[in-house]
Amino acid sequence: MKKGIIKFGWFENLVSVLFAALLALSLVACGGGGGGGGGSDSGSNSNLSDTGKSDTTANIPPPATNDNNNNPVAVSTLTGVAATGAPMSGGNVYLKEANGTEHGPYPIDANGNYSIDVTGLTPPFYLKAERTVGGVTTTLYSVSMGSGIGNINPLTNLAVAAASGVNNPADAYNDPGSHSITQPNLDKAITDIETMLAPILAAYNASNINPFTDGNYKADGSGLDGVVDDMNLDIDITNGIVTIRLKSDPTPLGQAHLNNLGSPDDPITGAEVTAALASKTALGTGYNFPPLVRADLTLNVNEASLGTSSLTYSFNGMVLVSTSITTATISAGTAAIEGTGSLEDGSTCQFTAIVTNGGVGSGGAMGIVIFDSTGTIHSTASQAINGGLYTVGDGSVSGTGNNFPPLNKADLTVNVDSLLLSAGHLTYSFNGMNFISTSITEVTVTAGTATIKGDGLLEDGLTCQFTATVTNGEAGSGAMGIVITAATGIIHNAATQTITVGKFTVTP
Repeated sequence: MKKGIIKFGWFENLVSVLFAALLALSLVACGGGGGGGGGSDSGSNSNLSDTGKSDTTANIPPPATNDNNNNPVAVSTLTGVAATGAPMSGGNVYLKEANGTEHGPYPIDANGNYSIDVTGLTPPFYLKAERTVGGVTTTLYSVSMGSGIGNINPLTNLAVAAASGVNNPADAYNDPGSHSITQPNLDKAITDIETMLAPILAAYNASNINPFTDGNYKADGSGLDGVVDDMNLDIDITNGIVTIRLKSDPTPLGQAHLNNLGSPDDPITGAEVTAALASKTALGTGYNFPPLVRADLTLNVNEASLGTSSLTYSFNGMVLVSTSITTATISAGTAAIEGTGSLEDGSTCQFTAIVTNGGVGSGGAMGIVIFDSTGTIHSTASQAINGGLYTVGDGSVSGTGNNFPPLNKADLTVNVDSLLLSAGHLTYSFNGMNFISTSITEVTVTAGTATIKGDGLLEDGLTCQFTATVTNGEAGSGAMGIVITAATGIIHNAATQTITVGKFTVTP
């Protein structure tokens, strides 16, 4: 046994020495536990859990991105609602840094919301929202002093112009270096706008709400959005005059200059706002007989040469030009001419015209039926001409003449409320023409007479604009009239005259 102890004693000593050395090296590598690592220990001890284990990650948020030195940088986001009143859905938001660097586009969702990661960007941020519908582009501007909420609407558009000292808010966005916006200038612009619009904001329960940073702002027609939904804040970029009016009524409620919004030249009064927001309605149906309208027919037809024959006809804005004469039947001084043609809007049609030999008071007469695959477009029975001369011979007919077809009944039905224009509608029919409104854009009422403007469609799908006039009352006192126009000009014009049957109710 003693030999074993003597034989292995040196080995046990060696192991002890090596173990002590390794332990010392380990303590040095770990910071020595107490001295040099005190700061680290302090941080660890403050996050001890109930189990006694150190939680060294509890206060370290996960980095979303890194800077150029690979150091963690917290993400900054700018969000908001872009709306004209209605959401600018399908459009885009663009952002410019204070140094002029532009970013975008950032999409606008169905509710008008957008979001931009502004991490590392230089504020203030100049914002532009754009949306194109039917070839018409709407642009609004805003500004944000940093991350957070940055709404874009007609009120921010106005404030950007006022705060940057320009007539056109686009100038501030296009060149932020020359038209910088500071927080004091923006605060003043907001205060001045609140002062100018005070009666309107009160009517919509939208006082003391910041249009830029209100986190409850929604494009739902309520509160502040109700203001921009119902009001036009028009900026004359030539002279800097701001005009406030209802979208449904062109009468200004007030005016001010951009550099003096807090002291408007034409202040808005509570009485004006109350009267403007009162519901203006036109409701009812009626018909009358517009005055006689002259019809003109010119032709040059030869049975033996139909390919070179021609006919034109016009009545109340409608113009027919023949493209081919297919049949000419002449008997006892009267010619029946059939063919195809095109109307003023380019649509194709067929016609049958009747022309009788003679002049005014000597037997001359004319009439026509115009139709297409959907039915009769226009029909006037043959009657004596009031001007011109027709020569109907053996195998040919030529000449020009005019007359006044019998009175035709015109019907108009309307149901419009100035506060619910989107729900309003109007229909009108006259002599085979049928017009249906697709939108009501404006209603004004003066002394019991409503003037209604909007867009609509004719029976052939042609898009038109209209201005209708309706006067309160029944047959004998109520009245109606309408002008329908298209890109080519006036299609139909019936002056306002009393109704024969029906009733219109116009308020207030």
